Amino acid sequence: MRQIFMLIIFGLIFGLKAQEISLNGQHYLKSEGQWYRQDSRRLWKVNPEVITVKYREDAMRENISTFVNERNLKVLHTNEQGYVDLQVPEGVDPIELSRDFMESGLVTDFIPGVYGILHASPSDPLFSSQWFHQQADDHDIDTPEAWNLETGDPSVIVAVLEK
Repeated sequence: MRQIFMLIIFGLIFGLKAQEISLNGQHYLKSEGQWYRQDSRRLWKVNPEVITVKYREDAMRENISTFVNERNLKVLHTNEQGYVDLQVPEGVDPIELSRDFMESGLVTDFIPGVYGILHASPSDPLFSSQWFHQQADDHDIDTPEAWNLETGDPSVIVAVLEK
């Protein structure tokens, strides 16, 4: 009940002067200069300083460099799965930058940073080549989503058996 009440309050506050956009399957609201990512339960404040992208394997490095340099972006970190955290210059809108990345054709994924969401990731260097982890239908598993709910115990061994 409290969550419903909070959504109503947020709706009233943001409904007056909000800008809305959907990108990459996510819904964003902007109110008084601040972006928020909306899910079914709450609003997550977008971090205006960081965006995470994953470049297409076939994207030419010089095109990526040109795109990044023209926008004064700085690489902060690259993880084992190939996601790159980029520092967004002050005054640059992270959602507009996400839209630019989407339209550039250089990325397969882009994620504006948000405060308050912890995503677990595996330490397996071959994770990205294991296609079955990304499946989420009736017969497969969606382990990245599951890791956000429960990381388990390292002493427990799990096997997936197929017939």
